[in-house]
Amino acid sequence: AVAVIRGSDTVDDARQGLQERFGIDTEQADYVLALQLRRLTKPDVIELQAEAEKLDAEFLELTELVSNPEARRAVIDKELVETAK
Repeated sequence: AVAVIRGSDTVDDARQGLQERFGIDTEQADYVLALQLRRLTKPDVIELQAEAEKLDAEFLELTELVSNPEARRAVIDKELVETAK
């Protein structure tokens, strides 16, 4: 939303861009335009970056499981052992 707003020449352009990009109505777009975007403070950005890094690591792990039968089997074996306990 920030990129759409910053890339717009006028408020009307921003409103239209938000509506097209996110499939929202005029009232919702006006609400977004009225936000102060407080979540863009440094602590929040750091928290979001940490979450993104965690999700990237999880994505890589899951990609490995999908593409590597041996890794997939190891996870299944581990879960079977844990379930048997």
